[in-house]
Amino acid sequence: MANFCSNCGSPLADGANYCNNCGINLTDPDATAYKEDATWAAMLLMTNGRLNRLRYIKRTITMSIIQGMVLLAAGLMLTEEHSANVPPELVYLTTFIALLSLIPEYCWSVRRLHDMDKGGFIAFGEFVCGLVLVFGNYTMADGDRPDQLAATLIGAFIYIYLAISFGTRGANKYGADPLGRIADGKRVNWTARTLSLSAGLLLLIFLLALRQGLASQSL
Repeated sequence: MANFCSNCGSPLADGANYCNNCGINLTDPDATAYKEDATWAAMLLMTNGRLNRLRYIKRTITMSIIQGMVLLAAGLMLTEEHSANVPPELVYLTTFIALLSLIPEYCWSVRRLHDMDKGGFIAFGEFVCGLVLVFGNYTMADGDRPDQLAATLIGAFIYIYLAISFGTRGANKYGADPLGRIADGKRVNWTARTLSLSAGLLLLIFLLALRQGLASQSL
């Protein structure tokens, strides 16, 4: 298993004391240790580096609580005459807040995937699901909304996958281990694999049922 620089993620030669790419002293524990986000901008907008499970869960739950409080405050501002027709300004405000919250959530998902030594493609899929849920409120449709249901299920599966999957022990190509562990060889993450397989099967069943339902309505 290759060793990686905890600062820049470049591969290291066996027994190297310095990184050939960034020049960091690999024998200095302070230099190679995981560095927590020092600013709000780094915490909310940075996609570099890694994010362990506990930090990911705490941040996403905090964001959900903030969103809920904003929506609650918006609901309290409505009067009885607004119950049928919500002011457009309030709709625009809540939509803007929802879209704004997707940005840090996407960044956290990318870093969580980095912790698992994976790229950010899955996080982009989660981001698209969020866009579908937000902009779905502007389209009128009778009956159930298959797109909204599919986006909700896919987004939930991705979140659970990111929340329970183990990170790589030791440094990987995305940076230092947030938990400060030392690499002890590659292990199979059976929890993540089992969840991924279950989510894939459930999604397949849902799509087949949706196709059957649409076909029966067209008859």
